[in-house]
Amino acid sequence: MLQALTEHYGTVPLLFRPPYGVYNKDTETAVRACGPRAIVWWRETVRITNLQYQRPDKKLHAGDIILVHFRGPEQLRGATMTQMFASLLRQIEEQGFAVARLEDYIRAPSG
Repeated sequence: MLQALTEHYGTVPLLFRPPYGVYNKDTETAVRACGPRAIVWWRETVRITNLQYQRPDKKLHAGDIILVHFRGPEQLRGATMTQMFASLLRQIEEQGFAVARLEDYIRAPSG
């Protein structure tokens, strides 16, 4: 499987996000066998115009991961993907944060 993914995408998989955040030890074992170095757990999600928080204080915290799905026109209710993403960036910046690449925070395995 790792070889097939690498050939298809041109690089070894680095990150894996469990669908719906559902996982167990078997999931972890299977993912690690496929090559990703990190299983990503998100904190917040994006709806069309706002963030959906999991914490009761309804704020971002340093290191939070935001799950964003690319949506088609029928789901955007008149907005565009560009407008949705611009709204997200505004909300992040208003809370004093900046967007960063998750890959930049993953360390290569030692050994």
